[in-house]
Amino acid sequence: MGDSSRPGGPPLRGASGDTFAALLDRLKRRGTSVLVVGDLSGDLERALSRRMMGAPSETRYRLLASLKPTGSPGRWFPDSVTPDDEWVDLVEGCELARDGAATTAPDPGPPESGATGSPGGGVVDRIEDWVEAVDAEAAPGPGELRVGVASLDVLLERDGVDAPRRAAERVHDLMREHQGVAHLYFPRPRSSRVVQQTTVWVDVVVEVRTSEGRPEQRWSVQDTVETSWFPIRDDEPHHRVDR
Repeated sequence: MGDSSRPGGPPLRGASGDTFAALLDRLKRRGTSVLVVGDLSGDLERALSRRMMGAPSETRYRLLASLKPTGSPGRWFPDSVTPDDEWVDLVEGCELARDGAATTAPDPGPPESGATGSPGGGVVDRIEDWVEAVDAEAAPGPGELRVGVASLDVLLERDGVDAPRRAAERVHDLMREHQGVAHLYFPRPRSSRVVQQTTVWVDVVVEVRTSEGRPEQRWSVQDTVETSWFPIRDDEPHHRVDR
């Protein structure tokens, strides 16, 4: 995916005639969201997040909104990028009210006083506040805002089956408005009903699996273009959306 070709195959083209790379570039310029699903371990989520946050050499404004403990926060960001850097932020436990204190684990009870009342509202409120603050101060260019959400299964378990879809919808609208790129993690099979409902509100779906002990990924764009399965490696060049 560093170019427009399927690994080991011919160039990919969508219904409009665009190559795969051109489709991803167009989505990045207008604002987009990516849903990562499938057999996701914590290590795989972090490996994919490092790539989706963009190459360290590029100008990027990065936020990780984690609904669960992150372990080592720096491992969610590219090499040489840390949560202490300028324009890099980490918010944990933000499924709670926008004015609630961050926690180290999801709260199974009702939201604290001041919550929006909508499933997943707290996390998107925090993302929206951050995006608007960065936009006002730094005016990022297309594709420079990078937002990770890990992960939607917390919202599913806490707020019910509609919560992941509603959160994805709000994040997608926010990325379109500010020309950013969001990557949301949902460790459930793509064939599951709750994932199918959520994919309506993203442009790109990345499926992850383990084959013969090796992690692999397969990308599809707007249900028109799909790659074959190819390895997940930290050392491969950054591609169109994840650079």
